[in-house]
Amino acid sequence: MTTYEIAKKLVEKSTSPHRDKILASLETNAPWSDKVMAFHYMYNVPIGDSSGLEQMDNARIDLRLGLITEEYLHEYVPAVRDIDNIEIADALGDICYVIIGMLIEMGECPMVQATATELKTSTDMELAYDYGSVAFKTITRDRTSYISMLKMLDHTRAVAKSRKINLKEVFAEIHASNMTKLGEDGNPILREDGKVLKGPHYVKPDIAAALNR
Repeated sequence: MTTYEIAKKLVEKSTSPHRDKILASLETNAPWSDKVMAFHYMYNVPIGDSSGLEQMDNARIDLRLGLITEEYLHEYVPAVRDIDNIEIADALGDICYVIIGMLIEMGECPMVQATATELKTSTDMELAYDYGSVAFKTITRDRTSYISMLKMLDHTRAVAKSRKINLKEVFAEIHASNMTKLGEDGNPILREDGKVLKGPHYVKPDIAAALNR
């Protein structure tokens, strides 16, 4: 079975009131924002309102910025150094996923599609510049934080385009993999501290297959 088929089978068992939306999010052409919102619905991750970054406490901000930093510094940079196109694609997809997650927590997530909306091309240096503002916590608690996240998202997608990576398929594969973390009954398995644990049917995203679709 494919990652998508396993995820679909598990979600169909779910008792979540958002099950239909989560199932729809598994389709490749579903907007990225719908996919990540479905992850938040399923795993009880915070969803913000229109008050923006002000509603996030410092621990949540540090967690979110830490996830972006981890994906860039510990996944993307080594993959570029090793010229590993599969890991590069995986890291770019993960960066987009965690950025959109932060936007959702801020309550300011627009309809995010797979294609960069503003930038036609971009370079690793431009992405590194955006990453630097996140890594050194220079992001501010105002409207510029929203703009910074959108800019980094656009640069990430544009880098993928310049590397001829089909990020739409990669993102769909990553999302389907995240849904395979569900338990046998189609519901999340949570540790006492709220951490999402991987269920018995979890499968890693098959990025190589996604790139060949």
